[in-house]
Amino acid sequence: MGNHGEDVKEIYYYLDSTPTHSYMKFLYKYPQMAYPYEQLIEENAHRSREVPEYELMDTEAFDEDRYWDIFVEAS
Repeated sequence: MGNHGEDVKEIYYYLDSTPTHSYMKFLYKYPQMAYPYEQLIEENAHRSREVPEYELMDTEAFDEDRYWDIFVEAS
């Protein structure tokens, strides 16, 4: 993997929730291009702990606003 703690490589936002989570709403942003798994893995493998982790927003996946907004509500 790399020298960083591997976190979720997704873009999402919690928009609303009850304290018990009986209702939740969030927005997921999914790129329209092929998901850059290999690019994320390769770039992070070459980075030291002193360099910030290479994130999804660092790729070209969201250039020119080419992504879908997916709203999810659960109750």
